[in-house]
Amino acid sequence: MNDADDSVLRQKRVALLLLQLVDVPEGGHTPADLKKKFEPLQAKLKLNSATARFVRGGLADVRFIAVTRTARSEKYVLTEAGHSHLGTLSFEDFGKLTLSGSALTRLLRVARGSELYPPDHPSPPRTPAPVLTPRDLEAAVLAASEQVRRDGNTKLAPICEVRAIVRQRYGEAAVSRDAFDECILELRRSKKQRVISISDKSSATGEQLRDSVLAVGEVFFYLENIDESASG
Repeated sequence: MNDADDSVLRQKRVALLLLQLVDVPEGGHTPADLKKKFEPLQAKLKLNSATARFVRGGLADVRFIAVTRTARSEKYVLTEAGHSHLGTLSFEDFGKLTLSGSALTRLLRVARGSELYPPDHPSPPRTPAPVLTPRDLEAAVLAASEQVRRDGNTKLAPICEVRAIVRQRYGEAAVSRDAFDECILELRRSKKQRVISISDKSSATGEQLRDSVLAVGEVFFYLENIDESASG
């Protein structure tokens, strides 16, 4: 896939993920709820759970979606900025879409330039991200890597997906190069995780590579538990 094809696919994925959130309950939807929406299109765009989480991380970063955390998962809602951006996207390749009346009303308000959230219905509040100590960040990275392994039923956790989860939960400061990348390297130095380089960079997208950990002459792409590495 060349850069142009990659960009087109990325835009389609963004459009679909935002469209999934047009009509959700006030508290938002979990990833499991959203997986049931437009399933044929998700398959067409190769939008599995891990990829959807990665893309939503970027959308949360630019404030197109808002994330709230529950004890066992996250919930997502579309922000006013997300609605506005959705109105600029194309759905020509999606075919016939079935939307509820309330969803159509929201999209029409955006198209007409009306306020999505009138004064008596304020936009969803933004929850400030907690400030993490290095020890807290390490715990967050380890928890996120376990979630990726569990959801993907795999021993290897792509670092880009781990970064996306940490970003959703704790904000952009937690996944800066200085903080997040150093945390990954410290896990490697302390032998708490095996950090594995990607052998074929063409098998990953530019975004996935950028959200991995860049080293001299290589890209650290996966995390693996040391005990699993030794037994494998």
